[in-house]
Amino acid sequence: MNELNLNPILYEGNKPERGSIITRLWSLLLIVSVLAATMVAVVPAQSASAASDVPDAPQAPAGPWNIYTVDSPPLFYNMTDRYMRYRPDGVPCMAYGGDHLYYACYNKATNTWTETLVDNSIMVGSYAALAYNSLGDAFITYYDAFHGYLKMAYKIGVNPWVIMIMDTGVMAANREPEEKTISLELQKLFETIDLRPWRDPLLYPGEYRPEYDEGPMGVGKYSSLTFDSDDPLHISYHDEINGRLKYIFWDGFFPSIETVVDDYSDEGDTGLYTSIKTVREFDRQWVYISYMN
Repeated sequence: MNELNLNPILYEGNKPERGSIITRLWSLLLIVSVLAATMVAVVPAQSASAASDVPDAPQAPAGPWNIYTVDSPPLFYNMTDRYMRYRPDGVPCMAYGGDHLYYACYNKATNTWTETLVDNSIMVGSYAALAYNSLGDAFITYYDAFHGYLKMAYKIGVNPWVIMIMDTGVMAANREPEEKTISLELQKLFETIDLRPWRDPLLYPGEYRPEYDEGPMGVGKYSSLTFDSDDPLHISYHDEINGRLKYIFWDGFFPSIETVVDDYSDEGDTGLYTSIKTVREFDRQWVYISYMN
């Protein structure tokens, strides 16, 4: 019983008092309360740290969408026998288009064709004709089906491509080319619609309609171009609006436009499938044009 006298706070003499049990309970409750308060103070801090490692809930992306082209092969149609030529150095090149205008040359080292997007305007590049001047600079005439214009692209040396409007059908009257605007929605629509009937009407005879690839009536279809021995440029082409065979002489500054043949019937069938050639005879340049009437 002497061991019970070691704690004078809980025991008095050799007999434990009734109040000592209550004291023990209060001490136990005090210890539990202190531990609980410590856990309450610590656990939220641990929870906050753990929550930082949990990924946030999915949210809508901020900013605009980024649009990428995965595969956009060139579309070409209405090819002519003048779309392919050899450069003066013997390298074969070609010009073609329909959705845009393209220019490609053969790379002998890699046995591949190097393609360049020349004019990224929509509905351009059909009826393309290619020629080189004496310096080996490329010149391409082609049709703009969206506007109905004759256009030309040329590249001098290492300089970038230059795009020119050669005839709008009204330029002979000194009128400015008509400006047509195209919305972004229409641009995207043109790039996404199914253009297979344009590519090969024989594969889709039930879907093919001539207006798909002809576009609006205009000037510039069936163009042909050549350089004479002095290097000025000569161009022949079809004026569908007036049914004419037309000709342009370009000295590098301003195009001089002439009507060669006018059938005066406005049936639009004079000047199809033109081909032009120049010959120097008797100290003069002679221009020869073949065409369908």
